[in-house]
Amino acid sequence: MSPSTLAIPPNQQQIAYYQHIPPQTLHDAYNMVADKVRVSVETAMPRAFFDVPAAAAAQFSTELGKNPKRPALDPPPPPIVRSNLEREIYRKADQLRARFPDLARTVKTLTSWDMLYYYFDGQDLQTEG
Repeated sequence: MSPSTLAIPPNQQQIAYYQHIPPQTLHDAYNMVADKVRVSVETAMPRAFFDVPAAAAAQFSTELGKNPKRPALDPPPPPIVRSNLEREIYRKADQLRARFPDLARTVKTLTSWDMLYYYFDGQDLQTEG
């Protein structure tokens, strides 16, 4: 191949990058976005919030007491990025209603974090939020 065959035709413009955003590979660009998303969804919840008291029932997580409660993971799992958080909440609620209809009917508006321990164990609180 001659150098002339590798030249860009005069009618095609090269992409101009702004000086504060250097050209990047797709992998680097993905990581840049992933880092920004990761920072935006980090929680300020103290680790102790995920430590479910021994007396707490964690009814949904234990399938009405059939399984043992699972402790919070340390280190915590990476956050799950959700593109439509509201839809995910409704999906999870529908799933729990279908699986545990009687228990789901007893759920009232929770007024404190401690009330979550009646329904969820440490791992579900960390991963499902």
